[in-house]
Amino acid sequence: MKYLILIISVSFSFFVQAEQASETGKISWMLVHNGPTQSSDKDKRVLIHLDGTMAGGFCNEGNWTILFNSEGANAQYSMLLATYMAGKSVKITGHPERVCVGNQEVVRNVELR
Repeated sequence: MKYLILIISVSFSFFVQAEQASETGKISWMLVHNGPTQSSDKDKRVLIHLDGTMAGGFCNEGNWTILFNSEGANAQYSMLLATYMAGKSVKITGHPERVCVGNQEVVRNVELR
């Protein structure tokens, strides 16, 4: 019984870690999207592509998005612009929940490298 619990615990922790998307690299392109209706959060967002390889995740596109719906999102966008202009690398991590907008991973954290 204790081996079964151990196997389930290890499997679950691997499953949880494997799902959350993360990527480290330099920004290769960014696009600020301003939808015509501005009726939802996805109409006001930025799309980001890094030159690294995304690990984990739920979305199909391999890109990232930040929804302009909070002060934190605005700060993340400013940080990404600064790192792009400085030629620095960043680490982006996504939400551990299955959060996709337009097939892009929604950014949870931006870390300067």
